[in-house]
Amino acid sequence: MNLLLGFIASVGLTSPSVATIANNSNLNNIIVLNENDQEKIVLTKIKTKNTVSNMNWTTESTTEQEISDSIIMDLMSSNTDDEIILAVLMDVFYYPENWIMIGFPIPVPEPNTKINRKLKFMAGLDNPSYTGFLLFDVDIINEEESKELENAVKSKNLGIIENPTQEKVLNKFFKDNSNIQRTDVTVKELNYKTLLLEASSTSKYIGRVLVTYYAKVKLYETWESEKIEVEAYNSTQTDSRHYQVEYRPEFGVDYFQQKFKKMDLTYSGEYKIKNYNEDNWTNVKQTTESMSLSNGMTNDLWNDGYFGSVNWNTTKAWTSIKMENNVITINFDIEVKAYASWMNAYWSRAGAQLNIKNIEFS
Repeated sequence: MNLLLGFIASVGLTSPSVATIANNSNLNNIIVLNENDQEKIVLTKIKTKNTVSNMNWTTESTTEQEISDSIIMDLMSSNTDDEIILAVLMDVFYYPENWIMIGFPIPVPEPNTKINRKLKFMAGLDNPSYTGFLLFDVDIINEEESKELENAVKSKNLGIIENPTQEKVLNKFFKDNSNIQRTDVTVKELNYKTLLLEASSTSKYIGRVLVTYYAKVKLYETWESEKIEVEAYNSTQTDSRHYQVEYRPEFGVDYFQQKFKKMDLTYSGEYKIKNYNEDNWTNVKQTTESMSLSNGMTNDLWNDGYFGSVNWNTTKAWTSIKMENNVITINFDIEVKAYASWMNAYWSRAGAQLNIKNIEFS
């Protein structure tokens, strides 16, 4: 009874006015019945919503009246948008002598089982306000909350997480599973594919749960190398530059290699080689290439040259990958060489300049 009184007070229920009744489409235009100059609301054609009532709160000492009160409260909760249904259920509660209740008493189902009942609230002949009946379809369940962490976690795939860290992954997990508190679980293992959680000793859960996600790692590197150029006459001239990017995998190199197999590199630049007396710069348009992440692998970005009888020149750009001591080092190199003998009428020239935009692993 206290539950019902609290519900009624919280929603502020009052008896519906005649105007409210007249505008209620749920009655299908059958509003009142004139009987001995007394208006009564016809209930028979009012549509009610299906209801689920969970009896997992009951104990051996719970009374039939407490069960009935709880079910009536659930019926109210399912039909809060209809003032007439709410008013009828209030009337049932306050003036039970004016109603015939069919379908009661209701037994409590066995744990994790369900029974279905058709509950009919029929207005008595002497009911001053209503005639007919309301019919409710109710599933009575006794669904115990699972203590297994596996069952409590509703979202086991966290989607895409870019540049994951432990904090990022956990924040996404608790956002998607708001019923789990941070103190409920401890992290047993986290890598670039999965998160393994175990119920903490102080939580209400037991066991473990494995959660998956899709990791994307992207290094927002944008830089330009120095432009280098050599020219040679009666000599050999060389020049080169070395650059490197270091990345420390959040969850270690071993886990990183298990997840990622390729590096997608976006680069551009320009270079020059001299063919006789022509040595204009050649533009390298922005290009994205996928390269193997195998340790020690070298990939040419360009490698070009001119080879004459008395002079030659070359230009080259490449990248290589090294993994050791939990660090992934991505090396970038440019190199130019030029040679011209004393018999050559022209200088031999070569140049190179490299731009890096983004590095993404897949």
